[in-house]
Amino acid sequence: MNGEIPGPATKEMMSEVPETKERQEDESAGKEKEDKKVEEEERREDFEQARREQEAEDRDRIEETRQELKGKTEDVPGQQTTDQAGEQKLLETKEAFEKTIDRWGIKRSGRFSEEQIEELGVKVIQGLSSTLPKYHLDNRLRDMEKRTFLAEQTSFNGLILREMVGVPGWLRSVLEYIPLQGAGFYFRWSGGALINGGMPRFLIERTMYHEYLHGASSDVFRGQLNEGATEYYARYAASKQNILHNIINPQYLPGLITYALMKRAAGSEVADEAYFNGKTDGFERNLDQKWGSGSYARVSELSRGLGLGSLRGMLFAAFKGFTKG
Repeated sequence: MNGEIPGPATKEMMSEVPETKERQEDESAGKEKEDKKVEEEERREDFEQARREQEAEDRDRIEETRQELKGKTEDVPGQQTTDQAGEQKLLETKEAFEKTIDRWGIKRSGRFSEEQIEELGVKVIQGLSSTLPKYHLDNRLRDMEKRTFLAEQTSFNGLILREMVGVPGWLRSVLEYIPLQGAGFYFRWSGGALINGGMPRFLIERTMYHEYLHGASSDVFRGQLNEGATEYYARYAASKQNILHNIINPQYLPGLITYALMKRAAGSEVADEAYFNGKTDGFERNLDQKWGSGSYARVSELSRGLGLGSLRGMLFAAFKGFTKG
């Protein structure tokens, strides 16, 4: 004690201790919140890593199964194998595809029973096979109706927004309820199709024509040209089967027009061989002769892009070649 008489406590002195305590509590709460956020991110990363590893494992197993089945059915065109081992493999493929869909969080549509979906799938396969008999599509699409699933609409939209567009979660939760142009997916690694079950029945059937053709094709084309060519044959087959409301998905229209012009220039038969059997030599040679050297490569490269510039360039190149031919 220095002998000085302390003065009265000021307001600042009285609030110093409580303010310090409140600040410490806020800092502690903020740190705890940050720790939880880091922990959640680490959990999410672990989950995503496990999901990717499991999907890779499923893809390898399913591709091995598909190759085995392909060897059994391609030896004799038009003849299907019915041995029990083959049936078991198909069942395993279907179950693996189902598990993958479940891991993606896809909810199934309850509008149609499994039997109704399979009946519709068989009808589509028969329609494609009778319209394009040369390519034995019944063999290529064997039991695909059993690997076709209908998704609940908001769940299907969520898959598009999450996987293809990368829309943030808060916005995705709103946009999921808006009807989108996306109608279906074909997954080559599984040989299965996922269809938007929120559409009218006639659009579900029409979409199956498109997605099933992806399964029957050689997959030699890419991007918009692939989608356009697939839609070209889907529309052709659906019209031959007298499918009402044979509607073209607007997003496929640029690729469809491009492929139709290419097919007209190169010849129908060589175009069919390119799409279904992967024989592009004649298609490329004929197109380059008609449209000019490098035309096939140029259109193919432009078709891989997703932007408006690529679409315009692809269409421009096709129309330019068409005017030459």
